[in-house]
Amino acid sequence: MFGEDDHGRWQPIADLDRGDTLSDATLLRHAGRWWLFAARGDPWAPNTQLVIRHADRLEGPWLPHVLEPVLVDVRCARPAGPIVRSGPDLLRPAQDCSSGYGSRVTVRRILELTPERYHEETIGSVEAPGTGPFRSGLHTLTGIGDVTLLDGKRRVWNLAATRRVVRSRLRRGVG
Repeated sequence: MFGEDDHGRWQPIADLDRGDTLSDATLLRHAGRWWLFAARGDPWAPNTQLVIRHADRLEGPWLPHVLEPVLVDVRCARPAGPIVRSGPDLLRPAQDCSSGYGSRVTVRRILELTPERYHEETIGSVEAPGTGPFRSGLHTLTGIGDVTLLDGKRRVWNLAATRRVVRSRLRRGVG
């Protein structure tokens, strides 16, 4: 984990390495602790495991949640933006990767978050528009002031990239 020094340069402030590859890490300050939500990289089941680390101080030490992974579900494990407070609720945007990486965003309400317990539920979803250039999916939902930003996905056919993939597969003998 990195933070800025007195001169605006990024410096390491904490070591989270536990041998995992983590994606789309999201920080949250809640109930006097720091929480880090991320998707654990798994080559056999990508985007399926939500892990949580927690610490008293941003500098650590960071501890894994006792239930890790706290959630195993391709529809909502991978984070999709910062966790927000809405009244008493904590809302966690999550990527639905069930029909491909970043196909839509689900909104999850965190019902319980302690070092020993975790529970959340889906309260809604945001779909990509049916028309326009970014109709293939959504990856991120975030807010800045009174503006909500969505990171859309589009599919573009690229002849040069297709040739490279075909050549590579032919060299390896993969059909």
